[in-house]
Order: sequence, then C-alpha cells, then structure tokens
Amino acid sequence: MDAEQTAFVKRLNLACDQAGVSAFGRGRQAEIAEILKISPEASRKYFNGSKPGKGNLHKLAKHLNVDVAWLSFGSQTTSNQETREHSQTANGSVYVLYGLATSNGAHCAFDNDANSPVDFYALYNGKKYDACVRTGSEIGDDEYTFDLPLEYEKMVCFGTLQKSKWSMTILKLDSDLIKKHGKTKGDTVRVPIKVTGSKATTGNDNWTKLTNQIPWD
Repeated sequence: MDAEQTAFVKRLNLACDQAGVSAFGRGRQAEIAEILKISPEASRKYFNGSKPGKGNLHKLAKHLNVDVAWLSFGSQTTSNQETREHSQTANGSVYVLYGLATSNGAHCAFDNDANSPVDFYALYNGKKYDACVRTGSEIGDDEYTFDLPLEYEKMVCFGTLQKSKWSMTILKLDSDLIKKHGKTKGDTVRVPIKVTGSKATTGNDNWTKLTNQIPWD
C-alpha cells in the first residue's frame, strides 16, 4: 500500500473502533460486508487500501457516524464557522469555486496549511481532487497571466478573472496546456492567456470556460 492507502485504512479502522464494529481479525470485514451488502472479498479490499465507490463510501461513513470527507481523505467537510474564519485570508475566487463544487455534489474541505499550494480538497464520485485557484493579472488588452504552483500536474487548476462586480470568468487550466505554454518563474509557472468574448486562448489552443459544472477529470 502507498501512503494514502495506508492512511485511509488507519482512518477506517479508527472509525470502526469508535463505532463498536467487531475487532479487526475477529469479524470486522464480514460485518462491514453485511452492512454494505457486498461480498467479503470486496470488504477485504477496503481494509487493504482500496476506497469504496461513492455510494458505499457514503453508506459506510453514515453507519460509522463520521464525516465522509474525513473518511476519504482526512479532512472534515468545512463547517460554516470554519468557512467564516478561513474567509479572513482566502481569495474570494476560491469561495466561488468551492461553492460551485459543492453545488455540483462534491464534499469539500479547505487546506488550512498556509504553505500548501492547494486551496481546497473535493471528494467527487469517490475520487479526491486537490483544487488550486489563481486569479489572473492583466498585462494588456484582454491579456492576462496566471501564476501556478510547480506541482500543478498533481492538482486541478482553475483561473479566475473578475470582469465586473457581479461577473467572474472561470477557466479550467489543463495540465497539458500549462506544460506547453507555461514559463517557470521562481517557484511558479506563469501562463499567458488571452480572453476575448467567449474564448480564452493561448496561441491556437483553447482553454475551457466554466459555467455551472466543474469537469474534474
């Protein structure tokens, strides 16, 4: 198992202990199989680091009385109070993406590590995504640059532009296009993008503009 799988198994066993599920090695896997109406083999995979799909993950979290985001990747779904505290320092565009992700059915949690390039985590359809949100800097007529972390390939990156008080343009910044057009500047990768009308381009390549859905993959 890799580190993430090991951490998941540790959380799963901890939740089982706290919920009074049979001890590990004494019927725990069989009890989970019965709860979820799955085969013992499928249950065994969970305790070997394979995460359940979205439906079973929610059922398991509900039965164990734990937060589904915590069970999946170790962060609690952010409460209203935590959101207010976080808003003192976070870029407002992060909240736009966070809200959009939540409205799309994702379970989200902020990364409270000030040194982390990740703005928030999203659990969607049983998969964890690390979201990075950056606001563009205007360098000319309809021309902007976005400074992204060097680790961009491990994340889902978004670019935002505040076009007016009530209007924001949101771009999905594809890793392949970042790699193709980005220039390393110290500890960031700077990407130039031209935004005119409904199009966002760099050279002959088009960037995806978001409306009300987030294409995580």
